[in-house]
Amino acid sequence: EDCTEGLLLGNGLDNAVGDILIKASNKVAVIVGMYSTAFNQSKELLHRWKKPGDITSIPRYGVNPQMDSHLLEDASFLRLKNLTLGYSLPSKWLKKTKVIEYARIFAQGQNLLTFTKFTGMDPESSSNVYQAAYPMSRQFTFGVEVTF
Repeated sequence: EDCTEGLLLGNGLDNAVGDILIKASNKVAVIVGMYSTAFNQSKELLHRWKKPGDITSIPRYGVNPQMDSHLLEDASFLRLKNLTLGYSLPSKWLKKTKVIEYARIFAQGQNLLTFTKFTGMDPESSSNVYQAAYPMSRQFTFGVEVTF
């Protein structure tokens, strides 16, 4: 069963605004990325079978693995997906300029923290098949919004 939850918190304090989006998911991923040349490779592939006598759960290069429970991994996670903080300058300050009607400064961050025991690069995917795709980027935005 796949369960994805989100939580959006907003705060409207005097002149200060903040939003937080937290995402959580409870799922199991099938690890296929480490066995295919079409995807990025896991460092676990360095422990693959190479010669007689090797003991490993990873087959030699070029052999498709048996799809069984050894490829399943807990991919549940909790992620701070979006955080926005802003401050609107008081209108009494702006009236003194006689030009600016509204001014706000803000900072936003995306994909700031992820808590998981998943060993792949990113537990959040559009399917339950992990393909070692690049993880979501961490982004920061700073800005000023002005109305004249």
